[in-house]
Amino acid sequence: MTTNEGPGGAKSPGLLRKRLIPILVFVFVTAVAVILFCIYGRDPDLIVRLAAYGYLGAFLISLIGNA
Repeated sequence: MTTNEGPGGAKSPGLLRKRLIPILVFVFVTAVAVILFCIYGRDPDLIVRLAAYGYLGAFLISLIGNA
């Protein structure tokens, strides 16, 4: 057998994992970026209010800025 097929001709789960997980991670990251962009678009003063939360606020501000 030279292909990634297991016994009986079925594809191995490793191949599915190698292709499916990166696609799911890409979809998840893109969805988070779009959601953050929409939230910031509705309320631009959110950045000023997040500054009061210290490190958590700084993390969220950088997350919104990089989206």
